[in-house]
Amino acid sequence: MGHRFDIHVNLGAFPSSKRGKQARFISPKEMNEFFLSQEITHALVLYNNDEYELLRELGRLTETKIYGVQNIMGREDNPTNIKKPFELHTGREYVYGVKIASNRGWWTDGVEKWAGCDYNDPYVQKIFKQLPKNSIVSAHTQGTANTKNIATPLWFATMSTKYPHLKFIMNHGGDYGPALQVSRPSDKQRHKDNYVQLLNRHTNHKAIVLQGIELAEGLHNVFVDSSCYSVIKGLYYRDYTQWCVGSDFPFAENFGVDYKEQRFLFEKANTIPDDQAVWFFESDVDELFEVKSKRTRDAIVKYNDICLEIRNNSK
Repeated sequence: MGHRFDIHVNLGAFPSSKRGKQARFISPKEMNEFFLSQEITHALVLYNNDEYELLRELGRLTETKIYGVQNIMGREDNPTNIKKPFELHTGREYVYGVKIASNRGWWTDGVEKWAGCDYNDPYVQKIFKQLPKNSIVSAHTQGTANTKNIATPLWFATMSTKYPHLKFIMNHGGDYGPALQVSRPSDKQRHKDNYVQLLNRHTNHKAIVLQGIELAEGLHNVFVDSSCYSVIKGLYYRDYTQWCVGSDFPFAENFGVDYKEQRFLFEKANTIPDDQAVWFFESDVDELFEVKSKRTRDAIVKYNDICLEIRNNSK
């Protein structure tokens, strides 16, 4: 069996959001059972910044290669204090970087407490600056037409050039979905009051998914986590290599989609580039840059040749 990379799983009691109060605890044993049941060889594991022991226990329990990323944001009962230095776990066993979410997790200044954050907040950027070379920054994207939303694919393009020594994982590929919520509304739904809203949701999903995978393909240090599957992602990812299947275990279970089913759906139109994901995680960013630069040069040459052929044939 070849590589099977799950690029998004959640260990422990993952921080809730302001809207979603429920938090399901996943133990190292449960996570390993999930890995075994899905035949997962590599996994990006998100864990709470006060639950490192769970990550270490998982690493010593499982045969799956795990890449742990430490949540910058805290839980509601233990929010991250922006007035205090953040303790990075980089350098510890199984830890490869950090995780951040725009609308999940809790923060405080010692007086007020709030959920979610702006990725461009100086406190967050200060943490990025402290990360050693080749560290992973796994960042959540939700998908919304709100112009104030900073958690978009374009943010990754900015960060890629600002921190070329880091590796960025675009969680959910720009727009989580799930599939049923972003599908094109049928003619039978035209009589509904929210028809235009449904249509806008669908077209926005198409635009942001394409933007996400295009940017990842053009940037040496950005890689896409596909969770969750949608028809648009299945079609758009067909001609790209900078992506891999993420289960978002256990949250995706709420939508009845597991890792094997997502792989099955993606494989209808794609060969899932698991090997590319392993190479991205294991390679130095300097090598990633050189290879991506060569691919870009080759693509330009190919494009110019096509244009020349079209011009000659039109004479």
